[in-house]
Amino acid sequence: MKLIYKTLLLPILVLLLACLATELCAQPISGRIISEVDIFAGEEQTEVHINFNFPVRYLRHFPEQTGEELRIQLRPIAVSPDDREALFQRESFVPNEHNQANLSEVIYEGDSFSGLFLTLYFNDVETYQVKQGADYRSLTIIVTRVGTEGTTDD
Repeated sequence: MKLIYKTLLLPILVLLLACLATELCAQPISGRIISEVDIFAGEEQTEVHINFNFPVRYLRHFPEQTGEELRIQLRPIAVSPDDREALFQRESFVPNEHNQANLSEVIYEGDSFSGLFLTLYFNDVETYQVKQGADYRSLTIIVTRVGTEGTTDD
């Protein structure tokens, strides 16, 4: 009886697991562009890491350095045919209300006539820099508060 298990059931089990693994790996991104948004607070600045489910190229952003709204234009690098439809959808992420970046919402806009955009909304005017992630699957937005240090009311 043990011989039957080893010769028949073990190869069937291996084949079944291989089929399941292949099926799982071939799945599309399930309609989501943004995989996660992480906020890391430092002493002088806060970093917002936005991770995508496929590679994107950062093209440009506006306003250049300061604002309550930051609009970033993106171009997808490689998207599977199953995932192309997700590119043209909208999705949003609302962070914790008391985050150190003072970020109120992140919206992916795939339904814009002028291209694909990621828009970050802040609760106040913020100073920021935008950087492409080395893996082309992320962006880093470095946020520094617009301070009032050095100003006096005379």
